[in-house]
Amino acid sequence: MDIVVTVHGTIRSYVQVDEEPIRLAVAEGSTVGDVVERLGIPLERGWNAGIGGKLVSASDVLHDGDQLSVFDVIGGG
Repeated sequence: MDIVVTVHGTIRSYVQVDEEPIRLAVAEGSTVGDVVERLGIPLERGWNAGIGGKLVSASDVLHDGDQLSVFDVIGGG
């Protein structure tokens, strides 16, 4: 299945792919965490991701056509 990924912020420095958005073919049942690791972003680094404007976690399963955004953890207060 095919997904589209955009990576924002300083976390982009981990990604070795120059094109944006990044188009990936992934196996059925792949998770957000699988894709984050495939892009070279360490899971323990701290990151957020969203699909369709909703936050998702590393264990969420992707679906064909998903548009995944990965971005830095944002703090505030």
